[in-house]
Amino acid sequence: MRDIKFRCWNKRTNLMGRVATLNEALEFAHKNPDAIDELDYIEWMQFTGLLDKHGKEIYEGDILKTSTGNCLVIWDDDGLWGFDDRHPLYFSGINQREVIGNIYENKELFEGK
Repeated sequence: MRDIKFRCWNKRTNLMGRVATLNEALEFAHKNPDAIDELDYIEWMQFTGLLDKHGKEIYEGDILKTSTGNCLVIWDDDGLWGFDDRHPLYFSGINQREVIGNIYENKELFEGK
């Protein structure tokens, strides 16, 4: 069984947080009750369970370079990881995709879409 992992973007500090398993995040919150207030500023991104062509983990909010242009990884309305509501991530030749950034730190890679 795979770990359910997350990373987070802090909207107040504009910094990407480290990758954590759900258990680590809950344990941290339990030990640091003052951190609860900070949760208002956090955007959570879940690991899709997939790797790009270089073996890099793919997270929600990542921007992937594909043969048809740059695509944003999302959780779509059908309950699947997808690209911009157009293509399911699991059936898209994932080993040909490359993580080139994310929507928080590299918006310019996805502008105009």
